[in-house]
Amino acid sequence: MKQGNPPAIRKMTMTGNQLASSASGLMLLALLSANPGMVPVVASEQATVRVTTRLVEVVVVAETKKGEPVTDLKQEDFSLSDGGREEPISVFTAGKTKESGTKLMPLPAGTFSNRFDWSGPASSGVTVILIDGLNTRIQDQPYVRMQVQKFLTQLKPGSNVGLYVMGRGPRVLQEVTGDVSALKKALADYRGELTPSLDTPLYDMDMSPATHFDAWLGELTFGLVDYFDRDRSLRTVRLLESIANHLYRLPGRKNLIWVSGSFPDWILSNTAFWKIRPGSTKPNLKREIERAIRALSDANLAVYPVDARGLISPQEYNAARDTIRPQSGWPDTVNFRNMKAWAERTGGLAFYNTNDLQGALQQASEDRQASYLLGYYPSHKSWNGNFRRIKVSVARPDVQIRCRSGYFAQPDVPVDNGYRQALLDAAMWNPIEATQLGLTAQFSGSRQAMACRLDIDPAEVSFQLTDDVSECGLDIWLVQFGPRDKYLKTAGHTANLRLKQSEYKSALETRTVSLTVPLELLPEAVLVRILVHDIRSGALGSISIPIKRIVSR
Repeated sequence: MKQGNPPAIRKMTMTGNQLASSASGLMLLALLSANPGMVPVVASEQATVRVTTRLVEVVVVAETKKGEPVTDLKQEDFSLSDGGREEPISVFTAGKTKESGTKLMPLPAGTFSNRFDWSGPASSGVTVILIDGLNTRIQDQPYVRMQVQKFLTQLKPGSNVGLYVMGRGPRVLQEVTGDVSALKKALADYRGELTPSLDTPLYDMDMSPATHFDAWLGELTFGLVDYFDRDRSLRTVRLLESIANHLYRLPGRKNLIWVSGSFPDWILSNTAFWKIRPGSTKPNLKREIERAIRALSDANLAVYPVDARGLISPQEYNAARDTIRPQSGWPDTVNFRNMKAWAERTGGLAFYNTNDLQGALQQASEDRQASYLLGYYPSHKSWNGNFRRIKVSVARPDVQIRCRSGYFAQPDVPVDNGYRQALLDAAMWNPIEATQLGLTAQFSGSRQAMACRLDIDPAEVSFQLTDDVSECGLDIWLVQFGPRDKYLKTAGHTANLRLKQSEYKSALETRTVSLTVPLELLPEAVLVRILVHDIRSGALGSISIPIKRIVSR
């Protein structure tokens, strides 16, 4: 896929007088219009007031020394320190994962959304299996697939598991679901000859999981480790950021079982803040890593690195020895170190040098059975990007706990044009939907003069009170793609919303603010991708919609 030109951007400031009450909330009466010229994102007119009080959340897994889940701990059983300083726990949530065969609620006809809305009994805790073909040698792929299939046969109904794969780009074989049969079918039910290709669309919404799986296997025949050697790091960083942004709104513990042949070392850094020239839109891996670390932390995503290579013999292996010592001639101590760092800093577990990949997957999945959420407001003022150590203790000698070892104290999200442009440009090419901002879209009008109504929950947007007015700034992109993921056009808007307190209260009660955006569909367009970015908080929401589902109504 080749990237297109910068989008057309139109700056609009909307006040409460330009909003009208409706049954579902507040609706922007004036249409946001696009400028036909091609210009970069523009500065928001909202007041830039930075927030220094932040809630840090830590998910804790508790179990007995026999590995059995502990579900009866209370807030007073825990103590927590940040950088050696004890901090009071302000938020506490406990509860065993409720397993149920939940299904997504059906949307009304002509309505599209990125929200994870579940029907049936409440459920919490999800596990996503990521089979990383980009960083795994082709000879290790058949073993990984076989082990994952064995793992799926043991899953219980209501386990809330998703199955993703990574080739030249990410593909969702099965979204998070409690339907075990759907997961098994997604991995096993593909037919036909293997077709080596790097051109199979990532965005084709009509492709079945089996077709996506077939396309992924076709990509693996190219030996992606070497084929994409130059930009594998960038693709991997963006993959992790996209998964974190996608799972952000799901409740409970979120586990990412990352099956790969190699793991990046940037998680070992002591800082996640690098000075970048303001306004620069050039690709910068450090800035991409900054965003990925922020997304992983915000989503509380626990990473479980699993070595796809299985059992590895030491270079100096001697059959006469009773044991194998990693310190003596071990072939890949660097990769093992990286795996342990990913697990330690996110609260997961690392599995390497084992042929029991199925067992590793099972153990990681069981961690979500009983977990506790602790939240606190750090008393330090050092938001400089450095890594800060967290220590959690429990006042019961029969209980052992595990959580992430700390967090990067990153400063506020940059609001400069370069940062926003880079964030949206990366999201534009990502087929996995971001859910930090929940979006619902409806369309009206003809193909040449269409209107897109976007419903957003104001509680998810960083409205800020200034002079009795709540205001926020949103970047909105509508991106059109042609066949085979061909980029066609982007129409961009920057909306500055200003609501009186009575209007903002009404919007909170109905959980809706609606904005109507014009959309002129190109004749060759087959898909439109909607991106909404909260300028102040950095939160992102996205939806991908096939054109034929819009115009066929």
